[in-house]
Parts: sequence; structure tokens; C-alpha cells
Amino acid sequence: MNMNRASISVTGEGHYVVEGELDMNSVPQLWRSANGFFNTPATSSLVFDLQAVTRSDSSGLALLIEWMALARQNNQTIHFRNLPVQMWEIAKVSDLVDVIPLEK
Repeated sequence: MNMNRASISVTGEGHYVVEGELDMNSVPQLWRSANGFFNTPATSSLVFDLQAVTRSDSSGLALLIEWMALARQNNQTIHFRNLPVQMWEIAKVSDLVDVIPLEK
């Protein structure tokens, strides 16, 4: 995988693994490739596992916020697993820790 690229893999119905670097170069492509996940009426609950994210800047956090909005528009619940420390720190500084739905 190109180091500037990120990808999403389907691991089960409504379950996805995000991997790679989330930055301003990779996030637009990732957003487009995940868009279809939010248009599936049969999938009412989405879980994104971020354990394989190697690096993230504020663009990665913005992507999660955008996915939350898409899920809400489609009456879906969304949760994020294994939020990387880098994203957690950005969320804390941005006062978004209580906004992001983290799965325990």
C-alpha cells in the first residue's frame, strides 16, 4: 500500500476496518469509497475499527464527524473502535471526545 493511501475493508455486515494514513491527501478518496456504506437500508448499525490507522491529522477526525452526519441522515447508528492516540489527542483539544461514539 502506498504510504499516503488509506483503505476500508468490509469485515462483516456493517463492520469495517480502516487502515493507513488519514490525512488531507487520503481522506477525500476514503470518504468517496465509504459513501455507499451509508446508503444501504438493511444496515442500521455501522462499526469502524481504526486499529490499523498508522497516522492521522485533523482531516481524519473530520472524516469521522462527516461519517457521523451521514449515519444520522440515514437513521443508522455508528461507533468507532480503537481510536488511535493521535486522533484521541486531536479530539480532546477540539473538545470532541464526548461527541464521538466510541465502542468499548
